[in-house]
Parts: sequence; structure tokens; C-alpha cells
Amino acid sequence: MSLDWAPDSDLLNAYSIRAGLNASVFTPDAILGFVLHHEAKGLAQTEKQWVAAPVGSVKRDNVKAARVVPLRARQANGPDFDSRDWADNLDAVL
Repeated sequence: MSLDWAPDSDLLNAYSIRAGLNASVFTPDAILGFVLHHEAKGLAQTEKQWVAAPVGSVKRDNVKAARVVPLRARQANGPDFDSRDWADNLDAVL
């Protein structure tokens, strides 16, 4: 890989579609970050391997993000002890 590397657009589209991703997420800035990270390693890979790497990375990130369970929303100042919400259901209990 060299600093002027750019993925073949047809190959990137094909890999993106196969991974269920929109190729538009691979912006020039995103590709630049990938190139800067990997060029310094001096690895020799095929064009298909280089194109598959960012697609696989984004796919893994999306899977990880989907597994994250959001924390339950909590009140900023703790419970509202002055609330009368409990009284709305009192008639149904009695």
C-alpha cells in the first residue's frame, strides 16, 4: 500500500453490497484514515484484500454497535419525591 492508494470503486461497491453496507460511508476522509493507518505497517496484500479490510472493519463496528444495550435513562437530580404520579393508579388498586 502507498499513501496515494484508493480502492477500486467497482470492487468497493461490490464488497459493500455483499456486506450490507452503503458504499457512501467510505468517504475520502475515511479512506485516508485507513491508508494512513495501514501504509506505515508496510504490509503487502492484494487489491481485494485491501478493499475487503475497511469493509470488514465497518461491518464489525456496526455489529458491535448493535449489541450495545443503551443505559436506562435516569433523572438528572434523582427521583422526584414530590411527584403525584402514583395517585393516578390508586383508584385501580382500591
